[in-house]
Amino acid sequence: MNRPTVMFLILGLIVGGVGGYGIAQLSTLGQVDTTDDEMLGEALAELSSLQAQMDETLQSLGEAQDEVSGLEREVTTLQDQMNEQETQVARLQGVEESRDQALLKLSEKDEMISELQMRVGDLDELVSDLDLVKADLLVAEENVQNLEEELSGLLEFLEGSIRIELGEIELVNSFGNPLNNLQIGSLVIIQSTATNIVEGTVAFTFLVRVFDTADESLVFEQSFINLQVNEADFLTPGVSWSPGSTGTFRIEVSCVDNLSNLLPVSFPRNTEVVLN
Repeated sequence: MNRPTVMFLILGLIVGGVGGYGIAQLSTLGQVDTTDDEMLGEALAELSSLQAQMDETLQSLGEAQDEVSGLEREVTTLQDQMNEQETQVARLQGVEESRDQALLKLSEKDEMISELQMRVGDLDELVSDLDLVKADLLVAEENVQNLEEELSGLLEFLEGSIRIELGEIELVNSFGNPLNNLQIGSLVIIQSTATNIVEGTVAFTFLVRVFDTADESLVFEQSFINLQVNEADFLTPGVSWSPGSTGTFRIEVSCVDNLSNLLPVSFPRNTEVVLN
């Protein structure tokens, strides 16, 4: 039951009570058959006063009803505002979540940008290194070109100076038998066949050198001078070597013009031997 209904019930009880009281007074006067104008006037005056009080009460009740209606409207308005605020709060929460997601994506993008910047820096370093390598390569190409030119000139010179072709190096004993195992202090003859590959007789010196492969130091050098070989002919010069220590040795033989200028007249031959 709402408040307006209760107020109207209270008003009904008051009006009913007042009416009943007046009727009871009139009935009493009739029963005693007493005419008293003063008492009747007082009763009517009291009834009029009660009527005025009732009117005031009704007016107050109306004003209270209006106030209640106004309060209900305010409550409804406040409730609507609260609902709207809740809706705005929900929207704000959604906006904050979207902002947080956007900030997270922005942070991820910043990390990607930082990584890309690092990669760009590495790429710049690689490009710089590549430029240096290109510069070195250009210098190397120039050096190679110069070496090729020098080698070409040397080959041309050698083609004009090479007159003897050497065969494989042979290691034999004093009887000319091949030696398979070398020993310290034993006598070894180092020889190679020299063939004349040009027209006319060729004079030359047969040069033998022995190097220790551990440090490429020269441990032995001997020559056979004043040799001559006729056109299309060959001979087999040799020199003696007596190893003095163990190790791995590289034997090199060649034919030179003479010992003064060591101008080669053949390409050199090389072989390695091991002494245990």
